[in-house]
Amino acid sequence: MQARSNREILSLPDSGLSTEMVVRKWLVAMGSLYGREITPLSIATWCEMLSPLTPEQAEQGFRELVKSWTFAHFPSPGAILSQFKNAEEKGFALEAEGAWGKLLDWVEQNYYPDKGVRSRAPRLPSAIEHAAHAAGGYSHIERCSREQLVWVRKTFLDAYKNVHETGQVEHLISNAEAKRILAGFVEVRALPTPSLRIEVASAERPRAQEVRAVLNRVVEEKPIEAPGDEELAKRRERLLRQAEEWRVNHEAESELAEVSA
Repeated sequence: MQARSNREILSLPDSGLSTEMVVRKWLVAMGSLYGREITPLSIATWCEMLSPLTPEQAEQGFRELVKSWTFAHFPSPGAILSQFKNAEEKGFALEAEGAWGKLLDWVEQNYYPDKGVRSRAPRLPSAIEHAAHAAGGYSHIERCSREQLVWVRKTFLDAYKNVHETGQVEHLISNAEAKRILAGFVEVRALPTPSLRIEVASAERPRAQEVRAVLNRVVEEKPIEAPGDEELAKRRERLLRQAEEWRVNHEAESELAEVSA
């Protein structure tokens, strides 16, 4: 594909251009304004640095740059990007101030020193609620003096900015949501008392089938047979022999004790 000439690039209409084509078009124009040779490397660098911008943003950025650039040296891609960064910072500063004003109005209309937050009060966004607690809470904001309110405002704005810059705003939940979630965790359904008693009783007492099985085994076992006459005579003879041995030993010990005395 044949590359476009500088004249063709400059004559392209703004609508339908990609960011890369916008960058190429304006680099050619700026090169002619500042007497700078535009190389393929410089074009590639500018296109890479400005790739996050939409074609409309790139067009607007170059137009503003050409109008306001008063330096002798050739500008860098940062000169384009800084315009949008400053605009974002200014826009966020206005958003933070609006959040502070919204908080003050909410405290004035919905917070009472003796009762706290009124029932059915509208819920604040979680980011504002978080920053309000960081600044001392609703009670502190409601009762602090005008001089103290200056420092409370600064703390609120810093907390509000920090929670957005760190990406925590996506994970914040309001107090109402936190209470609802906590209530779901602590809510435990009690077991019916009769069922519990039945379970305990059944765990301690054997079932009827188990008792019947034990009794059947006892009945079926072979009864112990009584010893015969011969076995009884042997046992009697053994006991008499042991008794005679005990008597002889006892008499010998008695005679020895008398001699020793």
